[in-house]
Amino acid sequence: MRGVLRAARGTSELARAVRRARRGHGGSPLAIAARARRVRRRQGFDYPEALRAGLLDPLADEAWVAGHVSRHRMLDVQRRANPEALGALSGDKGVFYRYAAAVGIPTPELFGIFGVGIGWRPGGRALADAADLAELLGSARLPETLVVKPVDGYHGRGVRVLRRHDVDPRRLAAELAGDPEFEGWVIQERLRDHPAIARLSAGDTLQTARIVTLVGRDGEVAVLSGDFRVAIGDGPTDNFRSGRSGNGQAGVRLEDGVLGGLRLPRPDGCGLVETAETPAGVRVEGVALPHWPAAVAMVRAAALHLLPARTIGWDVALTANGPVVVEANMFYWPRTSPDQGLLAARIDGG
Repeated sequence: MRGVLRAARGTSELARAVRRARRGHGGSPLAIAARARRVRRRQGFDYPEALRAGLLDPLADEAWVAGHVSRHRMLDVQRRANPEALGALSGDKGVFYRYAAAVGIPTPELFGIFGVGIGWRPGGRALADAADLAELLGSARLPETLVVKPVDGYHGRGVRVLRRHDVDPRRLAAELAGDPEFEGWVIQERLRDHPAIARLSAGDTLQTARIVTLVGRDGEVAVLSGDFRVAIGDGPTDNFRSGRSGNGQAGVRLEDGVLGGLRLPRPDGCGLVETAETPAGVRVEGVALPHWPAAVAMVRAAALHLLPARTIGWDVALTANGPVVVEANMFYWPRTSPDQGLLAARIDGG
């Protein structure tokens, strides 16, 4: 019975994807359906994912389509390179930030972990309830603006940017403790973009570079790809979410940190468009990221500290004071790799 239901759901998803692709691209519904089934069978794409990637355009070049890899297939490759038992080392931000501080990886300053057991703050004191939170937020050593985010968050969900003097500790403690999805929260320094890249966004959202590293069997660290997320709106994060967040992303030339064209989601959800400028008219293509050589050197050194996990997608903030690791992802998505298939092959064969 479950097999019948799965087949029915798949048929329904295919029909919806074909209708949307035909409205967005034109062409024969039979040709679109054949393409959708082909990329599902050959590359592991589900139909909505293939639609968002623009793979259901019947006029798209077959070689270009074949160069894409689904998230499912990419995850399989990363699992072969990274022991899943180490997942908490990067997936639990409370663990990662404390480990990073111990081995010297630059990260935002960590002020506390709320809601995991009795929590933690420097000195080993508890951070478990509203009274503890009030004491922490009242500390004169904390900056005025803080970031609060889930220890196991993803896609920017649950992230809060707060002014500590505006926070009611009892209300915040109740919100965090009562969250239906997340159980623990890190409270940390809020980073700011270097002025050279802050101007790319109309708001003050932190914008990050994703740099992918692979430690080879010979112990050498290779940088496989780089890209940069541009915050188009004024949300708390620059997350792209396959184009569904409204933000954009641009590839980074690895040798010098120069940005390529800005990729933005099409309004109809049928792929991405590339442009030289943001919707506000700010030029992105050709901008050189500040501190790029230092950022590359930082993640090369950091990659050796996460072994035996061999491939990491590093989210790096480029601040006026230099590069800082915001997150390390053992299971990540290469945002703008020009050939995802080649990237997956390098990870699998490295």
